Amino acid sequence: MDIKIVGEEVKDTKETPIASKPNETNSPFNINKMSLVQMFDVKNGEFSDEIDDLLTWAKTQTEDHSPEGLKWALRELETRTGTPPLGEKTLTYLHRYAYLDMESKRIQAEKTKFIKG
Repeated sequence: MDIKIVGEEVKDTKETPIASKPNETNSPFNINKMSLVQMFDVKNGEFSDEIDDLLTWAKTQTEDHSPEGLKWALRELETRTGTPPLGEKTLTYLHRYAYLDMESKRIQAEKTKFIKG
């Protein structure tokens, strides 16, 4: 409890809960992100960019954008790529593959623009 003294009066400066504001915690994107945070056993906020990239990549691999469908796509990738080198986290290893895959597709699409005009 915070107390604020204003002139002769003492007021309790209790903040209102943020839940009254529209938040993103219930959006499907955050539910998916939270499920990946749990899957890779990282703290919320750590590896945020990597998780965002993995979500983007997984959405291109499956039509099912539910948390289970995206986890399935990433587990399949984990099976294909195998165990990461000693000392490297699975999350960063899969992120590297997904990033390279997305970049190669982007580069191929850009090269196709040159050929087709």
